[in-house]
Amino acid sequence: MLDAILAGGARTCAAAGVAIVGGHSVRDAELKYGLSVTGEVASGALWSNRTAQPGQVLVLTKALGTGVIGQAIKKGVASPAAIAAATASMTTLNQDAARIGHAHGVTSATDITGFGLLGHLRNIVRGSRVGARIELEQLPLLLDAAHHLREGLCPAGSKANRAFVADLVQWEGGAPLAAADGDGERELLASLACDAQTNGGLLLCIPAGRATECVAELRAAGLPAAAIGELCEPAVRPIELV
Repeated sequence: MLDAILAGGARTCAAAGVAIVGGHSVRDAELKYGLSVTGEVASGALWSNRTAQPGQVLVLTKALGTGVIGQAIKKGVASPAAIAAATASMTTLNQDAARIGHAHGVTSATDITGFGLLGHLRNIVRGSRVGARIELEQLPLLLDAAHHLREGLCPAGSKANRAFVADLVQWEGGAPLAAADGDGERELLASLACDAQTNGGLLLCIPAGRATECVAELRAAGLPAAAIGELCEPAVRPIELV
């Protein structure tokens, strides 16, 4: 088992252009594997969450739902196809998405991990002092994620994410987002926008005139990318769901 874990880590690091230069092992009751990454970024190539601009398009590079699918796996109700899709998403590096984003003039970005899409978008709108409109029907979703959420399989972390961002989010028309799940399809999509992700994709802030071409190139690279909304002037509740 240890041999397989180390070999898998070595393959992925090689694909990322990373050298493994040391390490140690610990005898413990649970298997675990982790890396501490040290590196440098080229001057001018660093993306911040404080440099987004009104009028830019928001592009999400991976599908949402790894938290919900993980819950379904724990309960023993996830299908082999859903497990395979979630695993493939979580083990896909974000390097192609970053490369393509740089080529299309992205000014600001964040990865989508444990705080969910809306939690990480919160950091962009607060840091850049902008607002955001998210088109829920444009969100790319993992296979069966919506189905399992309808069946009540929502991780505690995802519920906490929704409660955390509720005060910053409103529906089109001004009604605030409730901290807890409600009924209906739009409520389900809002909860998936709060789902805690493991190695989710990147959320890219792209000049409007380059967004279509960027999405096409991301999809050509095998990513289920989609334009999911736009940045606008800030409001009292800076994130609007439409």
